[in-house]
Amino acid sequence: MSLEFQATEVKPLNESYMIVNRETLEILESSITNNTFAELYKFFCSSKMGAKKENFTIFFHSLMDQIIKEVKFDMVTASTFEVQINNFLTIEVKIYPTNNKYILFFKDNTKHAQVNGIIEENDQKLSILSEISEKILEFNEPKQILDSLFESLSSLLDVDFYTNYILDCSSKQIRLLNYHGVPPEKMKSIEILQLGEEGCGTVAETKQKLILEHVQTSTDPKAQVIKSMGLKAYICYPLLAHGKLLGTLSFGSSKRSTFSADEILLISEICERIAITLERVLLISNLKETNKELIKTNQQLLFEKERADKANNAKSNFLLLMSHELRTPLNSIMGYNQLLLTSQDKNLTATQQNQLEKMLNAGKQLKRMFDDMLDFVRYDNVSLTFDLKKVDINSLIDECIRDATYFSKCKRITIEFFKQKELSIFTDSKRLKQVFNNLLINAIKYNNSDGSIRIFTKVLEEAVMIEFQDTGIGIEENELSEIFKTFYRSSSNNPSIEGSGIGLSLSKQIINELGGSLTVSSKIGVGSAFTIKLPLN
Repeated sequence: MSLEFQATEVKPLNESYMIVNRETLEILESSITNNTFAELYKFFCSSKMGAKKENFTIFFHSLMDQIIKEVKFDMVTASTFEVQINNFLTIEVKIYPTNNKYILFFKDNTKHAQVNGIIEENDQKLSILSEISEKILEFNEPKQILDSLFESLSSLLDVDFYTNYILDCSSKQIRLLNYHGVPPEKMKSIEILQLGEEGCGTVAETKQKLILEHVQTSTDPKAQVIKSMGLKAYICYPLLAHGKLLGTLSFGSSKRSTFSADEILLISEICERIAITLERVLLISNLKETNKELIKTNQQLLFEKERADKANNAKSNFLLLMSHELRTPLNSIMGYNQLLLTSQDKNLTATQQNQLEKMLNAGKQLKRMFDDMLDFVRYDNVSLTFDLKKVDINSLIDECIRDATYFSKCKRITIEFFKQKELSIFTDSKRLKQVFNNLLINAIKYNNSDGSIRIFTKVLEEAVMIEFQDTGIGIEENELSEIFKTFYRSSSNNPSIEGSGIGLSLSKQIINELGGSLTVSSKIGVGSAFTIKLPLN
């Protein structure tokens, strides 16, 4: 087959056709001109720098030879196929057979084929990224993730080396966490890098990627260590999550000297995904470690709690036992004492009478201590029970003043009661009297000789206020919040002053249970004031 066209008009190939005799293959009619193929060939030459213009005849005949190979002499239906020239030009040919002719239509599909090639490459890249994403989700340990990633990339990119460094924020260093292909003799020198040191340290410091190609001929100082490992191409990326540096990830090859732009882009996208995953994995790892520490601490606390409970139970049992054992003989002593004082035929001197009264009052004070101790033990294990009924507050305080008369006279302390008339509320008289006794006895014990105590009752808007004021030694400001703690005894107290450290703690607990409050104010050398507020309803 030969073609000789003299037409001067140049038509695009996509609008060209050819009619050929079926038997002789003689071209009967054609819209194709030499100029049409010449223009196509010029495009071919400009894209393929090695092609020469004088090869046009070879180019054209190559095209026609491939078309003839596709033509079947006995074909009865239309046929469509593509012809490729030097793996660059792609021409679509459609053949329609008639009785004695072939009608051929031509279309330049080169750009379409190139687009398809790009799509296929992108599909391949997406497939790789999808596979990597699946493996990222499959594993929970950084080494498993990176080893799996390296296995996928090693054959695709001809890489045989990778390192993964993690930033140590406290020391401003990066530490080698995972790796492959690092010679054992090089491990010690690259295990820990300062920021700015070698390639990975520079990437960590600048947060910018580093690409080293033709490493074996490079004089770049950053290339010398990887050069000594036999690598020819090297790429390192910072692992950034929300702008925060986590570490670096690098790949190297001893088989190739460069990376293509598409490969660099692929590695960049992989590193972005690895950074996000690594952040998640490190966070989970930190949470696991924290959880382990919390479990360990919790176990220790449970152990200490068991020990404390055992000690508390032992203390409670001891106090209950001792209070019971001591109350029995104390009740006998107080009983005989009262018999002696109330006997009709007694022959007691004034001195004997005074001594018996002292013994009886001391017994009453000791009994109150035992009662406080027993109530404290009960409250420590089970809440106290209350019997609420209407109580005259003023009468209850008068009782307490009478009970404390002996103690106040011993220290020549005057007690003044400023009462508001008709003051009654629903409360527990026994528990409230226990509180009043504690506050009044304390006001006497910690008062100065010849001092005074003033008691006030007053109705506020929705509460009743009871205040005990004394002219005693006072309480240090830093101890005001401590004195209500169980067994607390101020270091400034006179050791000769009796007390268990239970009274104030128990009093506050009782007032709280009754829905009120117990507070204190004090000034050293002036005295203290304890204020109770209880709801009217």
